Amino acid sequence: MKIYFALLVFSIVFSIRASAQYSVSSLSTLEGLSQNEVTSIIQDEYGFLWFKQV
Repeated sequence: MKIYFALLVFSIVFSIRASAQYSVSSLSTLEGLSQNEVTSIIQDEYGFLWFKQV
């Protein structure tokens, strides 16, 4: 029973450490955008997100 518990704890800790780290930031007209409205979002082959404004 101790082995099963140890494996469970190890798998939970490993899955938490292996999760992806995301970077999120926001921009507004204060940072130089012409407006706060996004009309299109595209993801390229490298995983970057591109946002289009009117």
